[in-house]
Amino acid sequence: MGNCYEKMDRKEEAVKCHERAERFKDKEGIALHKLAKLYIQMGEMEKAALCFNENLKRKDLNKLQETEAIQPLLLKGYTDQELAKVLGVSYGWVQIRTYISELDEHIKKEVAAGLLTDMQIRHLHKIRDPEKQYEYVKEVKKQKQSGKRKADIKIDEILRPKSSKRVRGANEILDMVEKIVSY
Repeated sequence: MGNCYEKMDRKEEAVKCHERAERFKDKEGIALHKLAKLYIQMGEMEKAALCFNENLKRKDLNKLQETEAIQPLLLKGYTDQELAKVLGVSYGWVQIRTYISELDEHIKKEVAAGLLTDMQIRHLHKIRDPEKQYEYVKEVKKQKQSGKRKADIKIDEILRPKSSKRVRGANEILDMVEKIVSY
């Protein structure tokens, strides 16, 4: 019923419906999320934050779902620090979700599947080139599938340009130095 009121742009009635659904243990589990969005539209940020916070505590959400839950507050201009304080979570928690919101949709699916750790998400954020981000995620996936306990790919390996130059051995370098000295 609340959805119908929303479509008719009758926000107050929609809020009442969603609040009622919440009081009666919302079976679908969407009333709090809908309430939060409505509160944002109505300019009631504190109420919206309380709804998002309760929703985050109540549900077993993956990182992508958590990101989507706080996205409306980020879009309304909350800083990461403000959001952390309002939601009662750490700044790092919010920062990771902000980084996730900036990723490509295909990479977000990997985040939702639990492929990437927080540190790997931080690494991805440092990589600005989407192709290199895909390369990084592909490498993480490959290492996890090969049975490695922790897929720890060094970010500089991905960012370093591939060199076509031949790497010289120590003996080769010593021979070159001797030739130079003997001239």
